[in-house]
Amino acid sequence: MALNVPASQGYLKTLTCAYTGKPVTVLAVSHGDRPPLYFSPDAFDPSEFHKTPEDLFAHLGTRNGVRNAARNGRELVCPYTGAEMAIDHVKEFGFRTLGGFCPSEPQADPIAFARAMLSRGGKVPKSAPRYAPPPRGKLHAESEPPAPAPGLSDAALAGAERTLRPLASPRTTVTVQGLKGSGAD
Repeated sequence: MALNVPASQGYLKTLTCAYTGKPVTVLAVSHGDRPPLYFSPDAFDPSEFHKTPEDLFAHLGTRNGVRNAARNGRELVCPYTGAEMAIDHVKEFGFRTLGGFCPSEPQADPIAFARAMLSRGGKVPKSAPRYAPPPRGKLHAESEPPAPAPGLSDAALAGAERTLRPLASPRTTVTVQGLKGSGAD
């Protein structure tokens, strides 16, 4: 799989950002034989740095595209999870929040990613994608003992021993599967 390919699952194509209210793109990224990771590069991510706390709070207070929809400390409540977020200040980079859901952070499970993006205040809507239910019937299949591995006949083992013995030095021990013996017999 190539890097940053649009996700193919239909339920990932209809997601919107809880902050901006705009539709978002979900990309899948994978390397080699590893399973893909899913993320949204265009959804607002509260963990990204802003130059000033005012700029950060202006973005954090926006809900579904309405500026100042969350005020008086409610800006620090993640609109996806309902979790309390904290302000982090790094002198060289600026201000950001810690905690809550970050759409730009790659996640392995596309259903979990979609459910997180659809959640509002920690509540997942009933229309959110779900995991397939376990199959009905027997929960654990009755296992049969494995069939014995096919063995070599005594004649085949003796023939292998005769073939290998001249190739081995007198001090070498030759063991053929199923037949134990010394090459110095």
